[in-house]
Amino acid sequence: MSISPWCDLEIANETMATNAETDKILSKELLEFFREAWIGGTGIAARTPGSIWTGRT
Repeated sequence: MSISPWCDLEIANETMATNAETDKILSKELLEFFREAWIGGTGIAARTPGSIWTGRT
């Protein structure tokens, strides 16, 4: 199962807001922490993580 930041590193999906009260495990703040731990300081933009493998920007 994929977790949102690995598919949507911008964490821009509106369901983050609409499900905030019912999703007690993954908050936007926690996902931002995971994103920073994964790509922080690498120069990889949150909108283009696939570019490191595909060459696309």
